[in-house]
Amino acid sequence: MMYLETSAYLRGLEWVRWVPTALLGGCIAIFCTVIVPTVPMLVKPSLLGTGLGIMEVVQNLALGVFPLLAGVIRETQH
Repeated sequence: MMYLETSAYLRGLEWVRWVPTALLGGCIAIFCTVIVPTVPMLVKPSLLGTGLGIMEVVQNLALGVFPLLAGVIRETQH
């Protein structure tokens, strides 16, 4: 979960925790709608499936690795 410097009152509210999560989800959705149409502009038509596949692999790898990395960083801070 994202870390924000907030007051104890705000940290106690349940809905405050969902604001950065919703913003992150929205940003990921916008990123996908922007990046997918650019692949056909950059890749030859005969390699379009491969280009889209590589893009998906890199995106899913990032979505799998970065939360683990954030957890490791968080554990080293405590």
